[in-house]
Parts: sequence; C-alpha cells; structure tokens
Amino acid sequence: MKQSPVLLGTQRKPRESNAKIDLDDFDDEDVELRYDLREAKEIVIADETHAHKAFGDSIFTAPQEDILEGLYITYRLLQITISQPLGFYGLLGSRRLSSLVVEEYQSTSEVKESKAAADTRNLILERLPLFLHEHGHARTLVSYSSLTSPAIFSVKTFGKISVTKSLAIGGRRLSHKQDASAVAQRFGRNGAIQLWIAGNAQIDMYE
Repeated sequence: MKQSPVLLGTQRKPRESNAKIDLDDFDDEDVELRYDLREAKEIVIADETHAHKAFGDSIFTAPQEDILEGLYITYRLLQITISQPLGFYGLLGSRRLSSLVVEEYQSTSEVKESKAAADTRNLILERLPLFLHEHGHARTLVSYSSLTSPAIFSVKTFGKISVTKSLAIGGRRLSHKQDASAVAQRFGRNGAIQLWIAGNAQIDMYE
C-alpha cells in the first residue's frame, strides 16, 4: 500500500465561476473538492490551516478525520506539542504539511516604543495561565516564568509584515506570499521568542 496509488486524496479547486477567487479568503462554497487515488508520498496530512489554504489547489491531502490522520497539534509560540500515533496515512508514508512548509518573514521598519506591542504582550501574559491550565496535560518547552522576561519573550510592531511560504513536493517547488497581521519566531532551539505584529492591520487572533 505504501507504493501503490490506492489512497484517497482530495484537492481544493476554485469552482469554474470563481476561478479568480483569493484562496487566502474563500468560503467552502467557492471551491470544489476533487478526488483521486494516489501514493502515500503524494498525499500530505493537512495539519496547518493557512498552508492548506495557500497550497490546497496544488496538493492532495488526506481526509480530515482524526482516525485516519492521527492528532498532532502545535502551538508555535509556546512550542507545545500534543502527539498521538501517526494515523493510517502517516504510517504509510504521508507527511504532515507543517513539516514540509518553510516560512520566511519580511517586514518594513520597526515602530519603536509601540503601545500596541506593549498591550499585546501584557494581554498574552495575562491570559496565558488560563490557556496553560486548559492544556495541563501538555508539556511546555518554555516555562511561564521564563516568558515574563522581556529577554525571553518580546513583542515588536512593524509597519507591514509579509510571509512567504515555500513547499517542495513531488519534484515541484511551490511558493506563496501574503500579508500577515502577526508572526512568531524563535531564534535557536532555546533562544528568545519574538512576536511581530503589523501596524497596518487588525491583529488576527487566530493567526
């Protein structure tokens, strides 16, 4: 089964009447699902929503059922990982979309002494204990006490932020650039965490 085209994959394509829709901001009725039988290596497990929206019309994904995918959730900012077995598709060789996508961030100049940055940092630290309490079974790689230090966790405002996502799959390299309201990154495995927010846009809390 690992090397035979017997696994069901789905691809999201704009409907003919909506051929020019923005794939970053579409409704389910704007796209149609196309089905095909593929090898496991040609199918990805869509565990990253924004990347799925960006590349969903160019890749085939596994059916989004926990029993097939296996549960795997990553909260990038805190590096919290909750893992269960790989699931049917993963065991056969399908890779997770998040493991294939590489992100590069671009920004304009930093807005110094930004009130929005200070307010956002305070809000995160204020609500974080409740979030951690609700996910008490997860193992965090960064303690809450560490995050209270500005040297470990900081928030910066930039005039504009964009992110370029790159995906290499099946001998193809795909790229997608879009504006972002916020991005988070960590410098080194145990380094400082920075949250960048865009000064020209309303913060998307889900993002």
